Amino acid sequence: MYKYSDDVILRLSDGAYIPKDPENRDYKEYLAWVGSGGVTLPEFSEEDLARQKAQLDASVESSWRASELQVIARQIEALEEADADVSPPDLLPGTKPQWLRFRGQVNNWKEGAENFPEQDQRPVRPA
Repeated sequence: MYKYSDDVILRLSDGAYIPKDPENRDYKEYLAWVGSGGVTLPEFSEEDLARQKAQLDASVESSWRASELQVIARQIEALEEADADVSPPDLLPGTKPQWLRFRGQVNNWKEGAENFPEQDQRPVRPA
């Protein structure tokens, strides 16, 4: 059995990559196999593509989580400075307890969390 790729043919029995070269012995065997009715599998199955998408989505959400935790830390620091009568830089809306609660939600937004990695289910910043 074989899998098709743009550049090579993958022989599944031993994992060999066969160049699409008419002089190559393995490629000739592959063409004979196809000529006798063999059906080459697509490069990626629907399951492969779904798995790749899930991995990409999880990576995107993990990056969002890391950057959002930095924003939260800066916001909490600014709110603490405001409490100390120091003029804070451009505060985002929300109170310190709201940002602390949001930080907990963002910390929990990772593999295994309900609805992770669906972007429209991300925790929402305090308003």
